[in-house]
Amino acid sequence: MGSDSRSAADSQPVAVSIAAKWLVLDDGDRTWRFERAWLLANWQCVYGNGCRGIHPSQDPARMDGCCTYGAHFAEAEDFVKVLGFVPELTPEVWQHHARGSRIGWFKKLPNGRLATRTVQGACIFSNRPGFSGGVGCALHIAALQQNRRPIDVKPDVCWELPIRTEDSLDDQGRRVITLRRWEKQDFGPEGNDMTWWCTDPVSAPEAHQAPTTVYESLRDELIELCGPDLYAQIGLALA
Repeated sequence: MGSDSRSAADSQPVAVSIAAKWLVLDDGDRTWRFERAWLLANWQCVYGNGCRGIHPSQDPARMDGCCTYGAHFAEAEDFVKVLGFVPELTPEVWQHHARGSRIGWFKKLPNGRLATRTVQGACIFSNRPGFSGGVGCALHIAALQQNRRPIDVKPDVCWELPIRTEDSLDDQGRRVITLRRWEKQDFGPEGNDMTWWCTDPVSAPEAHQAPTTVYESLRDELIELCGPDLYAQIGLALA
């Protein structure tokens, strides 16, 4: 979800308020609510370095991380983005290349949405320990090899995680976008069985020891979601 906020040169000063939980910014067309504590959290992804995975019976040695249920596509544009990049994956970088080529790498869900297939309990793009092309997301690995941003070729839910955005209307019909951390209950029924999730500093202290804040470390992701102008305004508000 890109930003259509006005440029800093053309816009009036942005209205800012900071409550106990929310940093609220007005870009003229929309109201944005940012979870202040999340932006200031010293969270970092610990995939391959202490990540226990999201499945209740998951063996951390499998290194499935948060890829257990595959990726569910948010919209057609999201799917088309990945569809255009998959042909660039080779067997050297994608462990399940043969299977993906034979039966397809995506499936249609009962609700009509599309999602990546899973292989032995994880996303079909998830390379397992011991694979010579590298462990983890084949899309991510291939993007880095091509000097491309992983966020430009991966499903939105994958590069946005653990950031969650929610789009709604207030009582006056004004669009409100909330940006916060992704929590266990956001996974639906599967979240009830999760005993560990990385954005919870109590159950996952190992993921909250980064030297920088989320605002700094997830700069590219935040700018992709809200635009450079709002990102700058967040920095001023948090300073």
